[in-house]
Parts: sequence; structure tokens; C-alpha cells
Amino acid sequence: MTKYISWIALAPALFVAACGTSGSWQGAAKEKAYDKDLAAARQAAVSNSDDYYEYHVEGEILVLADKKDVKVYLTAAEIPLRVTKIGGGPNGERLVFALMKNEAKAMEKKVGYKGGAQQMYEGSLEGHDKGFYGEVMKGGKYYVFGTWADLMAFRKNGTVSTVSTGTTSDGKPVVFATSDGEALARFKELHG
Repeated sequence: MTKYISWIALAPALFVAACGTSGSWQGAAKEKAYDKDLAAARQAAVSNSDDYYEYHVEGEILVLADKKDVKVYLTAAEIPLRVTKIGGGPNGERLVFALMKNEAKAMEKKVGYKGGAQQMYEGSLEGHDKGFYGEVMKGGKYYVFGTWADLMAFRKNGTVSTVSTGTTSDGKPVVFATSDGEALARFKELHG
């Protein structure tokens, strides 16, 4: 009986010691925030919803959701894996949605599957809360966003809260709707 009593007496002390250890449970609020961030990171990895690119060019709207695809498009003017909707744009433009390899494979297996770029354009998938980067090129001008909400407001009403302006290395105007240093660096990486 003495063995059981000593363990029962030690249990509260062990619990308190474990809770104070770094990397252990830190309380309900921190645990909930951690779970939300982890879920968002997993969703972004699966759906590639941490970046969004929309280019309005010569009667087409090109929508991409992956930086690698954007680099290929900017250098070769080609989107290797894509879904095209002729006349699907708001003014009858041809819509071109880029697909990643895993999305193209999923599309072969599942009827009605849509890639991340198409889901984001159509509004069934939102951009990632943290670390989001958005870019729209319309009317010969680039618009850069650090939040999904700002990008969606621009897509809805065509206006943007300008934080700063600039030009690309080839002289195209840029409107930055964010002061986020990461977003500015991502734009510079793609466009110089």
C-alpha cells in the first residue's frame, strides 16, 4: 500500500514539473494558436495556397499558384501543365490555370478535381494567412499584395491602398499594397 500512496503523492509535483518544461503544453490559448498555424501550413503545402499570380495578357487571364511555374512563364512564356476555359473570364477572356504535377495526376484520377490556382481564382480556396504573396499584372502594371484579403478586395473593386510604388528592371510600373519585406523580396526575386 505504501508504494501506491507515494506515487499518488508525487503525481501533482510531476505534473507541475512537466508543464514548466520548454516545448511542453503551454496552455489552451497557445495550443489553439499552434494548431491553427499547423493546420494552415499543412493546407498550404497540399493546396499551394501561400502565393497567387494573375496575369492579364492579350485577351487571356493566366492564373498560377506556384513560383516555379511563374519563373517558367516569365522566361519561356509557357505554362506546361494547364487547364483552359475558353471565354471563361469576366469579359470573355480565355482563362488559363496552371497545374502542378501532383494536381495534374489528381485530375486524371478524380473527375471534377480543380488545381489550387483555379480554386483560388474561383474563390473556393483562400490564400494562406501567414506569409502570403499575391501578384496581379493588369493594364501593364504589377500589383503586389501581402494578404489574401487585400488581393481579393482589389479583384472585387479594382482599387488598391498603395503603400509604395516602383518599377521592374524592364520599366513596368509596380504598386505595392504591402510594406511586408518578404513580399517585396519575393517580387524582386521574380522581376529584378
